[in-house]
Amino acid sequence: MVHKVSLFFAILAGVSSLATLLFSVWKYHLSRRVKLAAVSTLTVEKNGKFIAGITISNESQRPVEVQSVRFDIFSWDQSPKLKVNGILKFQRAIDLLYELEGTWFFPSDVAQTDYSDKMPCYLRAEQSMAVYIDLDKMMEEHFNYGEGGHFENNLFFRFSMRFLSINIKTTEGKSFKLRAYREIRHYLYVKYKEDSRILAYPIVKA
Repeated sequence: MVHKVSLFFAILAGVSSLATLLFSVWKYHLSRRVKLAAVSTLTVEKNGKFIAGITISNESQRPVEVQSVRFDIFSWDQSPKLKVNGILKFQRAIDLLYELEGTWFFPSDVAQTDYSDKMPCYLRAEQSMAVYIDLDKMMEEHFNYGEGGHFENNLFFRFSMRFLSINIKTTEGKSFKLRAYREIRHYLYVKYKEDSRILAYPIVKA
């Protein structure tokens, strides 16, 4: 009888130790996990500018440094290129995608207002930051930079605006994606759907 009681308490102690170990591992994992919450809005300033506001909150249990906050509208590099179509254009896009040639340019980077939090931005636990992007300046930068009109046709532009996202990246290389607020997507589509520049691939002269 005494032996059975001793065995029972030994098993109980083992289970308790295992549970404590698993809980400690879970707590450590939780403390290292990066968790960001983000929301986007659209405001119209007195000067008529349409501004996208993105608020990011650090819901992690540790500090996080935000490296970039961008709309997923991009342009190719600005170096002079031969105008190509069909399979050659597709192959060029693949080269750029894997950074075999040039770099990507994100126009939202230069369309941030002066009152945006500067990046990289260090956030303590439960701390927030805000980024404000001038939507029309973003689109003008997009059209004016290199091969800007990458939407190809109006249907693809509509598709791109419907699923337009905001990409948030930390200095540790972790990425988070937030679908842009519906009024942001609506504004960009309605204003630029008839703009011929979304369809044009201008020749960049040397």
